[in-house]
Amino acid sequence: MNAKKWIKQAALFSVSLSLFASAMPGVTHAASGATSSDMNASQLAASAPVAAQASATTGCVPYGPEPGYQYDPNTLMKLMGKPRTGTYGPFLSAHRGVWGTNLGLSPSGEPLQDAAENSITAIDNTAKLKFEMVELDVKEAEDGLVLMHDYTLGRTTTAGWDNPMYEWDVFNQVTPNGDTPQYEGNPSQLTEESFGQIIIDYNPLVKMAGWTIKYLEDNVHLKIFDKYSSKSLGTMKVGGVDVSAVGEWKESTDTVPSLRKALQYIGDHYPGMTVVLDLRHLDEVKSAMDVIDQVKNCQGTPAMDWVILKPFANIFPDGLFGHNEISEPPAPNSLVGLLGFGALDYKWIPVVSNRLVEPNPPGEPSVIPCNSVSDTSPYSYYTPCPSGPDVSQIKGSILDYVSDWNNPSVVTIENGYNGDGSDTNPLKAAYNYATSYSTNMQSWRPADVLAKAPVFVNGKTVIGFNWKDDGMGAYPVYKETAKDYVDARQTAGILTVEDAPLVLKNELLTRDATQRAISKVVDWNQFDTSLFYKIVDATSGKVLEVPGNYYDNGAKVVLNDYNGSDAQLWNFKRVGSSSTVFHIVHTVSGQAMDIPVGGNSNQVQIFEQNEHPNLEFFLDHPAQGGMFAINNVQAQHIVPSSDGYSVIFTPGTSEVGQWFVIPVYDRVIATKDLVISYGDKYEDNNVYVLPQSGNTFSKYKFRVITNANGTYTFINPVTMQVLAQYGRSSSNIFFAQLQLEGFFNKSLQEWEVGSSSSSTLTYSIFRRKAYYSDNGPSREWGSFTTPGTIINDDSLLLLPGWYGKPMDESWRFTIK
Repeated sequence: MNAKKWIKQAALFSVSLSLFASAMPGVTHAASGATSSDMNASQLAASAPVAAQASATTGCVPYGPEPGYQYDPNTLMKLMGKPRTGTYGPFLSAHRGVWGTNLGLSPSGEPLQDAAENSITAIDNTAKLKFEMVELDVKEAEDGLVLMHDYTLGRTTTAGWDNPMYEWDVFNQVTPNGDTPQYEGNPSQLTEESFGQIIIDYNPLVKMAGWTIKYLEDNVHLKIFDKYSSKSLGTMKVGGVDVSAVGEWKESTDTVPSLRKALQYIGDHYPGMTVVLDLRHLDEVKSAMDVIDQVKNCQGTPAMDWVILKPFANIFPDGLFGHNEISEPPAPNSLVGLLGFGALDYKWIPVVSNRLVEPNPPGEPSVIPCNSVSDTSPYSYYTPCPSGPDVSQIKGSILDYVSDWNNPSVVTIENGYNGDGSDTNPLKAAYNYATSYSTNMQSWRPADVLAKAPVFVNGKTVIGFNWKDDGMGAYPVYKETAKDYVDARQTAGILTVEDAPLVLKNELLTRDATQRAISKVVDWNQFDTSLFYKIVDATSGKVLEVPGNYYDNGAKVVLNDYNGSDAQLWNFKRVGSSSTVFHIVHTVSGQAMDIPVGGNSNQVQIFEQNEHPNLEFFLDHPAQGGMFAINNVQAQHIVPSSDGYSVIFTPGTSEVGQWFVIPVYDRVIATKDLVISYGDKYEDNNVYVLPQSGNTFSKYKFRVITNANGTYTFINPVTMQVLAQYGRSSSNIFFAQLQLEGFFNKSLQEWEVGSSSSSTLTYSIFRRKAYYSDNGPSREWGSFTTPGTIINDDSLLLLPGWYGKPMDESWRFTIK
């Protein structure tokens, strides 16, 4: 038997035993010592607020999207390991924290602080923006791991600022021996004996500096980069052409933190935040595992449960096991072969892409070769081996490599597949395989440094630069190959991002659902009963509905695909003075969910509100935060029927259903002081742009259906009509009936929503492109030609130009 299959079966057996024990009547509840048969429903429902009060008294404040909620890393990782869905997502991770300048305000109106990358302040900013994850870069110092993106200290720290002669300038540096920063290839100074004598004073390797963690934490300050400053940063030659860069460095109050300090800080201040560690080398992995073992959050949860290790492909070229049978040892360069079976107790996300190919080609991110100095050099010990997730560094096919990581200890895969449909792309088959059971993770990185002005070089346009991983220079970013954020989310449902404020603006329509799906309620007094909710079966993605127009007593509750109708909306009304027991009220009828008395049917129904306990329910987190069990106070569980349509109730000892409870909002799409409208007559299916003032009718509002491919469908809840393109060759936009899955015209109703600037409140709305152009993204955020133009054959820009108004920036859409 294959080793990984044996471990999977053992894990499943362990889970089965746990479920069996939890289902046994009379099993003792560890928190109270009472048995399930001794506890009534109100006591069970009241257990959650007790934990929250205990945390508050110790100064340990749960971290979540809003007061009363806490993110649950266990649920987050479980959902990352499932195929992408329209119910929630994408999940977001702030790369190096939320860093930079002029970051704006948090959702609560709190100013974000200027921050250096991988700093404690950047972590605080991440928390202010309510990100569920933060990804941190680590490097080996003299006596352990510190947070650092580069292998060297000169770019991001004040290591050379004590002597201005030694201040490292990535764009303009010239050392006494004539070495300068590099924009292509591997820097010569890292392949010569002179490295130790010359460059170390300017830009020392983190480990070569000879500084302990304590010295770095006490004395070496991080620098903040202001990419939006208009000050000249210097020039670099790209293809023989000078390209000027702008930006400015300034010192921060943060010093270089150790990994131990950062994890403990997160655990003490933000219990519920998930941490991802970017790892390039085996010694970093081993050291990170040691640190993880030493840390718990303020609620006593071990870091092993909320920290994920993300190794590049070069570290474990044989994969997780190496496809060896149980009778054979794991492959020598596999994760288990190098670290032992105990490594499966940790959480992993392996990385594969076409990045950092050896040998390093001109104009690409650089690496530091293992043998950059001779074996006799005193500096050879400190020089890290080449790193990278490139598929050329693994053994066997990329598909076999990725399939070898299909294991319960692996959260998901980060695959750099960019949507290129060519069968020659080695990442495509691996992407298709992994996304059949999990959600793909990718990074989105806009230019670190902006060019003063775009420069056309050898058929491409340089718009900026990205810092090299070695800290010795930068490499150009081209407009034609750079992805905007809307493109990046097409092939990934988990995104590690920079420019966090812009990303959050682009996720306006998804964040509420995503955050609720991975959060547990820790204070039921703050559960908002004023909102309308959809109740989603976590397995099928279908929602609770009372179909048709029959809303009398006894009307059945069923499961259906979400279509944005009022028949699928519910409200929670507290029963008496209880904070945890509710009537679950159908919005249209005003009737409450009910467990019928007597009869042969065990189908859930609606009934007029009264004080009978059959209408009283509480929500519980039986296993996963974010997913609820809906329990009647008389110990009945609400579960989907095996027919996929009916909703039934079962005794308390039976299987517990899992449901998402997600708020639903009505939106208005407006252009300055006008709104997109269905028109004055419902039977007229043209799209109108009408004055916003005085038009308060619900026909001007939309509900948003989020699709599994990352697009949106805009539906009017009164008419049940959706915004659509008239045809693939048409620039006309009209309202149509919602198409079911599989219909050819369904894609004509799917739209992308994006913005290129976090400083404005406006958006552009596009029809999803059928393919990704070889020449790069077809969208032009800054300028449009004629309204309603077909862009790249199958991408329609939704603009109000057909209304006869001039087109300018004021005609971008706001979504309220």
